Amino acid sequence: MTPDQIDFSVDYQMIKNAEKMLIGNRQVTPKQAFNWIHSPVKELWERSVIGGVGSILSFLPSRLFMGRVYLQDGFPVSYDLKVGFLGNKNQIIGLTDSPKIRTLRTGVAQLEEPFESSAFLGSRKRAPAKELRTFSPYANWLRNTRLDELPQFKIIRTGKMAGIGVRGWTIKEISDLKKVFADNSNSLPDYLREDYQREISSSELKPAAVSLQSATLGKDLTVSERMLLDLLYIKSANFVGDWMIVLATVKTHLKGTGVR
Repeated sequence: MTPDQIDFSVDYQMIKNAEKMLIGNRQVTPKQAFNWIHSPVKELWERSVIGGVGSILSFLPSRLFMGRVYLQDGFPVSYDLKVGFLGNKNQIIGLTDSPKIRTLRTGVAQLEEPFESSAFLGSRKRAPAKELRTFSPYANWLRNTRLDELPQFKIIRTGKMAGIGVRGWTIKEISDLKKVFADNSNSLPDYLREDYQREISSSELKPAAVSLQSATLGKDLTVSERMLLDLLYIKSANFVGDWMIVLATVKTHLKGTGVR
């Protein structure tokens, strides 16, 4: 990763639209947002409804998808991708195993690395799809629809991952993010450089399966946009906003349109 590969640009209209979706006309303070993120009610309905019901409904489809992966490219049919956050003093916090159905070719040294690199670079300078080294058009379809993440329902059910919140960064992304914060000459906005790691640490987050990132065609976001959406949720999370994120995420993946 070199500085000229990283896109720090921000589509502020997209951020404004995401804020309108999350907050609407409601008044939400950072304290209220923190209380909602850690609310027993939120955890209960996420674990029981999203995790519990989701695990039941996704059990057969995920097994069928894994079976087709096996027929097309053999074992393994799934793997665990470690995700977390970069907090104060460059500490990795909230580290969690995020299970996924394998869509990359066997023989790739680190299954997730091609995806991590392209996701970090963002839309304007994103790596070509062929560099992801998926093993078939079917695997591409699983990735694009995020159906490769169906196994995450069982992790939500256990409470190790949040249903709705802030999407975790992969280990490779966190490593790249450390370099971004260490380089004072890049064009990362000052408010992100000053606030992001502190807010991440104080919010005591668990990585989430559904987020503002997934509601805004997340694989097309730049680093700055993703960080802004993280902070937006941390400071403005609320019950109605969570449902709006779920609905927008469904729309995004059914129609390929987010809140841009």
